[in-house]
Amino acid sequence: MPKEIQPYFQDYQMYLLCVRDEDGRKFSQTDVRDLFHILNGFYHNQVEQLKKENLFVSRETYQAVAAVQNNDKLLKAIIKEEMEEVSMCSALERIWEDGRKEGVKRMIEKLLEQNILSEEQIAEAAGIKPAELADLTELKLLE
Repeated sequence: MPKEIQPYFQDYQMYLLCVRDEDGRKFSQTDVRDLFHILNGFYHNQVEQLKKENLFVSRETYQAVAAVQNNDKLLKAIIKEEMEEVSMCSALERIWEDGRKEGVKRMIEKLLEQNILSEEQIAEAAGIKPAELADLTELKLLE
């Protein structure tokens, strides 16, 4: 930096942490440790391991995880929770179930759209009654 402009700048020390490389064990503050642990698990596709841990986190930590992940389903799930602590296992299970339902819905829509199978065949394969097929494709499945 040129000497003539140095007086106008502060030399602040800054720490840079990479969630992908840090699993949170180093941190003594519980919320920070949980935040790094969960995000690290997400980045390393260890969601099943996170679910097994049955980790309860503060509402703020949960919101931070949802915000960093830019995950609307996580953010919506916290709105429903009125507790100060949130079970990450329950939240992850809800997200997984919503994703599964969305996948089934999309598959049914594609099969209907492309006339690959008849409505009766799709209903039979999905284990539902043909009359329920319309409900699935109208997002009632996700409510």
